[in-house]
Amino acid sequence: MARRALRVEALASAVLRHGGMSWDAMAGRREVTRQSLHRRLSARSDREAEAAQRYAGLHSSDFYERLERLESMIARLNEDFDEELAHAPAIWEARRKTPGWWWRAEEEDE
Repeated sequence: MARRALRVEALASAVLRHGGMSWDAMAGRREVTRQSLHRRLSARSDREAEAAQRYAGLHSSDFYERLERLESMIARLNEDFDEELAHAPAIWEARRKTPGWWWRAEEEDE
């Protein structure tokens, strides 16, 4: 999932760059420096854009399905996780006091 999110981010930056948005504008939206954003995304963005162009012959319905997924992933990346993270300390404190909790959690996932 993390790899897919990185691809989405790189493709989104490629689309924005192709549309004329500057690295400064994108960095300002994320409240990071232009240099750090450019350093992190420029090469990956170019690679992902080139790879995406190799498959230009995709069926249009597949294209729209992927576009919908991309939109939902971008929306998820832009969400505010503060509310969800507010409960994390209590959960981790309870787990810390429960011996072997990771084995039980792993068995539940199977």
